[in-house]
Amino acid sequence: MIPTIVLAESLRILEKKRLLLKFKDVLKKLEVGWNYSPVPLDMRVVSRLPAFKRLAEIHDRIVVASAAIFNATLITKDELIVRTGYVRTVW
Repeated sequence: MIPTIVLAESLRILEKKRLLLKFKDVLKKLEVGWNYSPVPLDMRVVSRLPAFKRLAEIHDRIVVASAAIFNATLITKDELIVRTGYVRTVW
């Protein structure tokens, strides 16, 4: 599962760093991959955001809320997210 906010952030990173990888190619790979499914920013995610007050960044709250909803392990090296213990993490 990939929160759609992560896809939006990847576009910003690709544009900012002017990497050779094209955003449309990233999306194509995700579309054909059998083990990826986007998690939309919907009311189910938004309604969970207040539960994650120790995360100041709204993007982090969205990612953590998405993981919490699906009881998923979050792949991250973000120390603040790891320290909160809101969801299981691995890096």
